[in-house]
Amino acid sequence: MAQSTAKYMAQFSELVMQTDEKRKLCEEIQREIEPLMRSKLIVVDGEVSRLNELQTLLDQALQERKTLGSVKNLQEAGDELRKLRDLLSDVRWELADDLKDSLRRKREIQNQIISQYQTRIGEWPNLVRDLRDAILKAIRVRAPIRLDYIELRRLDSQVSQVQRAFDEGLYAGLEELLNQLDKSSVKEASYLKRIQDDMQEAQNFIRQADLLLLKSPLDSRSINHYTVLLRTASEPGSHGINIRDYCALVEQDRNEWLVILKKITEAIDRGLARDFHLSKSRAQEQPEAATPAVADGQTAGGQTRRVDLDIPEDSPFSSVPSQNLNDLLKDLGDMMYRIFMSDQMQSYIYETPCSLTITTNDLILPWELMSYKDKANSDTDKFLCLERPIARMPMGSYFPRRYRSSREKGKPNFLLIYADPKGNLPFAKKEVQRIHDSLKESWKDHVDIKIVSQEQATGRALNEALRKDTYDVIHFAGHAFFNEEDGDLSGLLLHADGNEKGKEEYFLAQKIRRLLDGRPLVFLNACESGFTANENEAQRAGLYLQKPAEGLASAFIYGGAVGCVGSIWPIYDEPAAEFAVHFYDNVLKGHMIGQAMRLARRKIKESYPNQITWAAYVLYGDPTYQL
Repeated sequence: MAQSTAKYMAQFSELVMQTDEKRKLCEEIQREIEPLMRSKLIVVDGEVSRLNELQTLLDQALQERKTLGSVKNLQEAGDELRKLRDLLSDVRWELADDLKDSLRRKREIQNQIISQYQTRIGEWPNLVRDLRDAILKAIRVRAPIRLDYIELRRLDSQVSQVQRAFDEGLYAGLEELLNQLDKSSVKEASYLKRIQDDMQEAQNFIRQADLLLLKSPLDSRSINHYTVLLRTASEPGSHGINIRDYCALVEQDRNEWLVILKKITEAIDRGLARDFHLSKSRAQEQPEAATPAVADGQTAGGQTRRVDLDIPEDSPFSSVPSQNLNDLLKDLGDMMYRIFMSDQMQSYIYETPCSLTITTNDLILPWELMSYKDKANSDTDKFLCLERPIARMPMGSYFPRRYRSSREKGKPNFLLIYADPKGNLPFAKKEVQRIHDSLKESWKDHVDIKIVSQEQATGRALNEALRKDTYDVIHFAGHAFFNEEDGDLSGLLLHADGNEKGKEEYFLAQKIRRLLDGRPLVFLNACESGFTANENEAQRAGLYLQKPAEGLASAFIYGGAVGCVGSIWPIYDEPAAEFAVHFYDNVLKGHMIGQAMRLARRKIKESYPNQITWAAYVLYGDPTYQL
């Protein structure tokens, strides 16, 4: 009996040791499998299932071992020993080593993947740092980096998210996050090169030269005397110098230029008349039908009144052969440039990339359209306003209002005003809607926009809008009236308070100057109210040109606006709306407003080569201002 008991105890001890070995084996496999399960990089469902089977065998073995401790006779003990031995000798234990080997191989693969992740993640902090450094340098020279800044914020957030997931061992979504990062063009060598190129261009254009063209008030009818002064842009460590010259413009030349302007405006008038009659005809048939844009200079039905620009009837230039409008502009620009700009001024402008501000008391001539021949290609004409940022600075009796910001910086805030009390400017309404839709599509949550519709565009509403330092951009599309003798008596034509349709309210330039608060960028696409479309007649560009709009633009500049865009002639069509869209897109990208104008001109000229919409706009203010 004693011998049997000793044999039982020996077998029991051996099985206890085997059970402990199996438990250690399961724990070892568990340690191997846990990081694989947590990372979810590699599928281990089969291994988990096999481990669960082994764990079930182990649990049963432990239960049998516990039962053996309470048996009362050797026969029962023998039966329990056999059960325990069967559990510990199950064939599935023999495959445990293969399971461990499989898990080790998968761990090695996982480690390789993690190492690759670490390498991929490791390059991004350097890329983000390089982008941040480039942006900081670009800010100092007012380069257009708003999209790059948005990209930097996005990358910074994503890199932090990726690094946090990696540190916490959450590898499951890491591949997707890294793939999103890899889509960024920042990794391309051309990305930082493009920022550097933008910086170089901005460094050129942040320098500003000033051109004064002052017409003597004592001129006779036969000769006009001008003082021309070019103050060169300041260089680091030095000041600009003054290049001074005088110009005598004979009546013959000035009349020729006025005739060219007349031909241009008559061509525009024909297009406006055609638009008007088409719009009126379609409105009678289908009130909601859209009116297509008409190319400048395209002849069509509708009578055009004679435009009087003080050209004598017997002048040899009273009739100029028909030409393409762009060719007319080239001829006019080339003659103005040659006559007004001395050789020294021409050399400086040709060789020196910089912004240019023009101040003049002769408002009827389109100074921005002066042009010169490319020395490298004599067949190429370069218009000043297409080659460099250009703005006008009004001549007046006031200093621009000093500005102290009272609001926190935030998203650019746009105010779009459609003012049409007579209801006869359908293109103006479409223009405002087009700008709104484009801003929403391209800039989404990066801008705030408010539209003031036709009936809402009242004096009371504009009083409130101008007195509040709320809007970064004010776009006005509608009617205006101009007074060439007293700019303060020019103004905007608004909808009068009340429900009476077509009732008008005058909003004077003087009031604008005194009420305006803040430093908005203003865009006026406003036509002369006295000569706009009515029941029987289309608006006309020629009469518009006789009443310069500078008084209205000056009101905004002297009121504190950083810039005001006005038009030389009224344009309400698809290219005009597209011009404003491109201009605002450039401004929001971070271009200086003069450069934003230049790029918008070039884009519209490229898109509409047979039209001269690109030449219709004038920027007043500081061309180097950045929103």
